[in-house]
Amino acid sequence: MKRHAGGINRLNVYPVPDGDTGTNMSRTLDAVVAELDGASG
Repeated sequence: MKRHAGGINRLNVYPVPDGDTGTNMSRTLDAVVAELDGASG
């Protein structure tokens, strides 16, 4: 995801062309991975 975040950001034009969807997705997935790494079970 991190490798493609910039490309996704450039595609991000709807509904608001804020250009941060790739960054947001990458950060969300980083948080998920961190939580799973810390989970016991």
